[in-house]
Amino acid sequence: MKKMVLISLIIFNLTFVFGHQKTKPDIRLVFYNVENFYDWQNDPLTNDEEFLPEGNRKWSKFRFGDKASNIYKVFTAVGETEFPDIIGMAEVENAFVLNYLIRETPLKKVPLGIVHNESPDPRGIDACILYRTDKLKLLSSDFIRIVNKNGEVQNTREIVYASFQTKGNGVLHVFVNHWPSRRGGEMASQQKRYLVASILRQKVDSIQKLDKSANIVITGDFNDEPFNNSITKVLKAVAPGNEIVSSNLYNLSTQFVKKYGVGTLKYKGNWSVFDQIIVTGSLLGKNYLTTCSSCAGVFNNKFILTDDKTHMGFMPWRTYNGFNYSGGYSDHLPVYLNLYLNKP
Repeated sequence: MKKMVLISLIIFNLTFVFGHQKTKPDIRLVFYNVENFYDWQNDPLTNDEEFLPEGNRKWSKFRFGDKASNIYKVFTAVGETEFPDIIGMAEVENAFVLNYLIRETPLKKVPLGIVHNESPDPRGIDACILYRTDKLKLLSSDFIRIVNKNGEVQNTREIVYASFQTKGNGVLHVFVNHWPSRRGGEMASQQKRYLVASILRQKVDSIQKLDKSANIVITGDFNDEPFNNSITKVLKAVAPGNEIVSSNLYNLSTQFVKKYGVGTLKYKGNWSVFDQIIVTGSLLGKNYLTTCSSCAGVFNNKFILTDDKTHMGFMPWRTYNGFNYSGGYSDHLPVYLNLYLNKP
């Protein structure tokens, strides 16, 4: 009898801890830096010459179509039995590539809305949000330009913001980011990421000023690790601990490498976690919309990986190796978050 009781307790505890992970999420959010999703036509206002038929990469309509098909395959696989509800993307060139993706691939069967704006990035790459119009209602959107203390607009990607009404009339706020790269070195470029982090923090504060328990998800390619100062000191997002405060920001990406054995991109044999999922403590509570510290993850399916012949192991399968076309997916791996609607 004691043995049976002990087994029952173990099963109960495992169900309590892992139950969310085994239950189909009500909302699955995905972020993917798709790496250079360009069309094949010249835009005289941006530096897109590399991705033209006559450019160094010999980009073409055929290769573009292949890239769109690959992106579709990834999103379908991440969604498992059902297509994701919210998708954040980085490195898309324009509205044309997004409309092609949702209308000229099998995604045309999924009712999708687009939140996108042309950013001042000199390469012409933007962040954006796709969302399922049959499951979410778009309440508002904004494209937050990065302006320094002198009022000068910086030539970098905007932060994309959208708020959605979920079932039960709940509201979910989503920020999608693509912070300035480390080109020129991590230290030399860090002030650029500090500036974006401070602006994002201000936007979070403005939402919480109206609603201290607002449900907020922040995702994107931060070009910094979860432990870097831009994330922990400026944005003030930390790993979840024993005590959760509703208005605090918690980074669910701090255990990705330990949990999955991979980061989200690999450079010179080392995995980094630049693509992250950050949530407010309100989503880790018992409100109408919840998630958990283990409900975020890296999608590392074998079909988007390839052998790392230089440093051993494996790595994301890119579209190009240098300037050699390989027909892969991206230099980043997607990250995802499962959210659950609590029954009243």
